Amino acid sequence: MGFRSYNKAITQELNPHLLQISFSSKGYSKKADSEVQTLRKALAKMQSDRDVIFLQYQKSLEKLSEMERDLNKAQKDAGGLDEKEALAQLKVEKNVGQVQYNRCLESIAKLETMLSLAQLDSKALDERASKAEIEAQNLKQELGQLEA
Repeated sequence: MGFRSYNKAITQELNPHLLQISFSSKGYSKKADSEVQTLRKALAKMQSDRDVIFLQYQKSLEKLSEMERDLNKAQKDAGGLDEKEALAQLKVEKNVGQVQYNRCLESIAKLETMLSLAQLDSKALDERASKAEIEAQNLKQELGQLEA
């Protein structure tokens, strides 16, 4: 309840009492004084209640602000956790990539070894073929000489 509406409610509550007070004769003077005292007490109590409610309102606002700060901190912490989780995932992916890279290097080394061996075999076969060709020519020459 806002303070204006609270003050309006107090005024509406007090108006009927004020209308009942009559100052026209001395007999009613004591009654009027008593009624005024009663109204003053009621007004003082309502103002006291209003002050208590206002303090509760301020405390609630302070508590709300504190809770908002806590929420913001928790959200930042959660964001940090998300970042840590993403970093951990990246490290795992990096390790997997490193393992694959090492396997590829091993495969390349094996293929280079196989290529080297194949080149050596090819060279040896070329030498044998060359020797065989020379021998075939020598045999042809010998055969040509024998036939002549």
